[in-house]
Amino acid sequence: MQAARVYVLSLSALFLIPQICLGGTVSVKGVHMCCGGCKSIAEDALEDLTGVDKVVCDLNTKAIEFNAADEKAVARGIKALAEAGFHGKATHGKKAVPFPKSGAKKGVKSNIVLLTGVHLCCTACVTASHKALLKVKGVAVIDIDRNEKSIKLTGDAMDQLEIVESLNRAGFFGHIGKKATPANKKR
Repeated sequence: MQAARVYVLSLSALFLIPQICLGGTVSVKGVHMCCGGCKSIAEDALEDLTGVDKVVCDLNTKAIEFNAADEKAVARGIKALAEAGFHGKATHGKKAVPFPKSGAKKGVKSNIVLLTGVHLCCTACVTASHKALLKVKGVAVIDIDRNEKSIKLTGDAMDQLEIVESLNRAGFFGHIGKKATPANKKR
Protein backbone atom coordinates (compact mmCIF):
# COMPACT_ATOMS: atom_id res chain seq x y z
CA MET A 1 0.00 0.00 0.00
CA GLN A 2 2.84 2.39 0.80
CA ALA A 3 4.45 1.84 -2.63
CA ALA A 4 1.23 2.99 -4.28
CA ARG A 5 1.28 6.24 -2.29
CA VAL A 6 4.83 7.00 -3.33
CA TYR A 7 3.88 6.40 -6.95
CA VAL A 8 0.90 8.79 -6.70
CA LEU A 9 3.04 11.46 -5.04
CA SER A 10 5.70 11.09 -7.72
CA LEU A 11 3.12 11.53 -10.48
CA SER A 12 1.69 14.66 -8.89
CA ALA A 13 5.22 16.06 -8.50
CA LEU A 14 5.83 15.50 -12.23
CA PHE A 15 2.74 17.56 -13.11
CA LEU A 16 3.87 20.44 -10.89
CA ILE A 17 7.40 20.72 -12.27
CA PRO A 18 6.45 21.85 -15.82
CA GLN A 19 4.17 24.57 -14.43
CA ILE A 20 7.02 25.97 -12.34
CA CYS A 21 9.52 25.83 -15.22
CA LEU A 22 7.31 27.71 -17.69
CA GLY A 23 7.71 31.03 -15.86
CA GLY A 24 10.78 33.22 -15.91
CA THR A 25 12.37 36.29 -17.39
CA VAL A 26 11.41 37.56 -20.82
CA SER A 27 13.96 39.80 -22.51
CA VAL A 28 13.21 42.01 -25.52
CA LYS A 29 16.30 43.62 -27.05
CA GLY A 30 16.66 46.17 -29.84
CA VAL A 31 13.46 48.01 -28.92
CA HIS A 32 13.13 51.63 -30.02
CA MET A 33 13.33 53.38 -26.68
CA CYS A 34 14.66 56.92 -26.92
CA CYS A 35 12.96 58.86 -24.11
CA GLY A 36 10.98 58.76 -20.91
CA GLY A 37 7.77 58.70 -22.96
CA CYS A 38 8.84 55.46 -24.68
CA LYS A 39 9.72 53.96 -21.31
CA SER A 40 6.39 54.98 -19.74
CA ILE A 41 4.36 53.61 -22.65
CA ALA A 42 6.15 50.24 -22.50
CA GLU A 43 5.75 50.04 -18.72
CA ASP A 44 2.06 50.98 -18.95
CA ALA A 45 1.49 48.31 -21.63
CA LEU A 46 2.77 45.60 -19.27
CA GLU A 47 1.61 47.06 -15.96
CA ASP A 48 -1.70 45.32 -15.29
CA LEU A 49 -1.23 42.08 -17.23
CA THR A 50 -2.05 38.91 -15.34
CA GLY A 51 1.12 36.96 -14.61
CA VAL A 52 3.50 39.76 -15.60
CA ASP A 53 5.61 41.66 -13.07
CA LYS A 54 9.08 43.11 -12.39
CA VAL A 55 9.07 45.21 -15.58
CA VAL A 56 12.36 46.95 -16.36
CA CYS A 57 12.78 49.26 -19.36
CA ASP A 58 16.34 50.43 -20.00
CA LEU A 59 16.84 53.47 -22.21
CA ASN A 60 20.60 52.88 -22.47
CA THR A 61 20.48 49.28 -23.65
CA LYS A 62 17.18 49.64 -25.57
CA ALA A 63 15.81 46.60 -23.79
CA ILE A 64 12.69 45.58 -21.90
CA GLU A 65 12.61 42.76 -19.38
CA PHE A 66 9.73 41.35 -17.40
CA ASN A 67 8.96 38.31 -15.33
CA ALA A 68 6.23 36.02 -16.65
CA ALA A 69 4.44 33.49 -14.47
CA ASP A 70 3.85 31.07 -17.38
CA GLU A 71 3.79 30.75 -21.17
CA LYS A 72 0.43 32.53 -21.41
CA ALA A 73 1.88 35.51 -19.53
CA VAL A 74 4.85 35.52 -21.94
CA ALA A 75 2.46 35.70 -24.91
CA ARG A 76 0.32 38.40 -23.22
CA GLY A 77 3.42 40.51 -22.54
CA ILE A 78 4.73 40.30 -26.10
CA LYS A 79 1.27 41.01 -27.53
CA ALA A 80 0.91 44.06 -25.26
CA LEU A 81 4.29 45.43 -26.37
CA ALA A 82 3.33 44.92 -30.03
CA GLU A 83 -0.01 46.67 -29.48
CA ALA A 84 1.92 49.57 -27.93
CA GLY A 85 4.02 49.72 -31.13
CA PHE A 86 7.27 48.16 -29.88
CA HIS A 87 9.30 45.37 -31.48
CA GLY A 88 12.57 43.63 -30.70
CA LYS A 89 14.28 40.27 -30.40
CA ALA A 90 12.33 38.52 -27.66
CA THR A 91 13.54 35.55 -25.67
CA HIS A 92 12.15 33.57 -22.75
CA GLY A 93 15.15 31.84 -21.23
CA LYS A 94 17.01 30.62 -24.33
CA LYS A 95 13.85 30.24 -26.42
CA ALA A 96 12.98 32.84 -29.08
CA VAL A 97 9.50 34.32 -28.68
CA PRO A 98 7.71 35.52 -31.81
CA PHE A 99 5.83 38.80 -32.04
CA PRO A 100 2.27 38.80 -33.45
CA LYS A 101 1.79 38.86 -37.21
CA SER A 102 1.79 42.29 -38.84
CA GLY A 103 -0.50 41.50 -41.75
CA ALA A 104 2.37 41.75 -44.26
CA LYS A 105 2.29 39.09 -46.90
CA LYS A 106 5.37 37.60 -48.52
CA GLY A 107 5.75 38.63 -52.15
CA VAL A 108 2.95 41.22 -52.04
CA LYS A 109 3.92 44.58 -53.47
CA SER A 110 1.86 47.72 -52.98
CA ASN A 111 1.90 51.33 -54.18
CA ILE A 112 0.24 52.62 -51.00
CA VAL A 113 0.73 51.05 -47.56
CA LEU A 114 -0.73 52.22 -44.28
CA LEU A 115 1.02 51.06 -41.11
CA THR A 116 -1.05 51.44 -37.94
CA GLY A 117 -0.33 51.08 -34.24
CA VAL A 118 3.26 52.32 -34.55
CA HIS A 119 4.90 53.74 -31.42
CA LEU A 120 5.51 57.42 -32.23
CA CYS A 121 5.57 59.31 -28.93
CA CYS A 122 8.17 61.97 -29.82
CA THR A 123 10.18 63.57 -32.60
CA ALA A 124 13.00 61.05 -32.15
CA CYS A 125 10.52 58.18 -32.71
CA VAL A 126 9.26 59.87 -35.87
CA THR A 127 12.81 60.44 -37.12
CA ALA A 128 13.91 56.86 -36.40
CA SER A 129 10.88 55.29 -38.11
CA HIS A 130 11.28 57.64 -41.09
CA LYS A 131 14.98 56.78 -41.41
CA ALA A 132 14.22 53.05 -41.29
CA LEU A 133 11.56 53.26 -43.99
CA LEU A 134 13.72 55.35 -46.34
CA LYS A 135 15.78 52.19 -46.90
CA VAL A 136 12.82 50.33 -48.44
CA LYS A 137 13.00 50.01 -52.23
CA GLY A 138 10.25 51.91 -54.03
CA VAL A 139 9.30 54.31 -51.20
CA ALA A 140 8.71 57.83 -52.54
CA VAL A 141 6.65 59.54 -49.80
CA ILE A 142 6.50 58.86 -46.05
CA ASP A 143 3.62 60.56 -44.22
CA ILE A 144 3.79 60.10 -40.43
CA ASP A 145 0.88 60.99 -38.13
CA ARG A 146 1.94 60.87 -34.47
CA ASN A 147 -1.58 61.39 -33.15
CA GLU A 148 -2.97 58.49 -35.17
CA LYS A 149 0.15 56.34 -34.59
CA SER A 150 0.24 55.66 -38.31
CA ILE A 151 2.61 55.86 -41.25
CA LYS A 152 1.40 56.06 -44.84
CA LEU A 153 3.89 55.06 -47.53
CA THR A 154 3.41 55.93 -51.16
CA GLY A 155 5.69 54.60 -53.85
CA ASP A 156 6.13 52.06 -56.58
CA ALA A 157 5.84 48.31 -55.98
CA MET A 158 6.91 48.44 -52.32
CA ASP A 159 7.33 45.00 -50.75
CA GLN A 160 5.08 44.73 -47.67
CA LEU A 161 7.34 42.28 -45.88
CA GLU A 162 10.41 44.46 -46.52
CA ILE A 163 8.53 47.45 -45.09
CA VAL A 164 7.59 45.63 -41.88
CA GLU A 165 11.03 44.05 -41.46
CA SER A 166 12.71 47.45 -41.84
CA LEU A 167 10.39 48.95 -39.23
CA ASN A 168 10.97 45.97 -36.90
CA ARG A 169 14.77 46.26 -37.19
CA ALA A 170 14.41 49.84 -35.96
CA GLY A 171 12.50 48.59 -32.89
CA PHE A 172 8.96 49.45 -33.99
CA PHE A 173 5.90 47.27 -34.53
CA GLY A 174 3.09 48.17 -36.91
CA HIS A 175 0.17 46.50 -38.66
CA ILE A 176 -0.37 46.66 -42.41
CA GLY A 177 -3.69 48.43 -42.95
CA LYS A 178 -6.39 46.69 -44.94
CA LYS A 179 -6.42 49.42 -47.57
CA ALA A 180 -2.96 48.74 -49.02
CA THR A 181 -3.14 49.35 -52.77
CA PRO A 182 -1.65 46.47 -54.80
CA ALA A 183 1.19 47.47 -57.13
CA ASN A 184 -0.79 46.45 -60.22
CA LYS A 185 -3.59 48.98 -59.50
CA LYS A 186 -3.47 52.69 -60.18
CA ARG A 187 -3.25 55.11 -57.26
